[in-house]
Amino acid sequence: MLNQQVSSSKLSQALKASDSFLGELSINQHHDAIAGTAMQYVTDDYQLKLYQVAESSSSLAREHIA
Repeated sequence: MLNQQVSSSKLSQALKASDSFLGELSINQHHDAIAGTAMQYVTDDYQLKLYQVAESSSSLAREHIA
């Protein structure tokens, strides 16, 4: 449940983080990521970016979800 006291700027920030998370998730569904045919440094980059946006989204959600 969304905290009704959240300001519009905080809500906008949370929605932007959600969009970023979904964007990175879609990249991780690319055929190279799924099939494992990407080079190791590419796989590492996929994993790092997904971790970063997941952490960002999680911290925002903990602040704003009652």
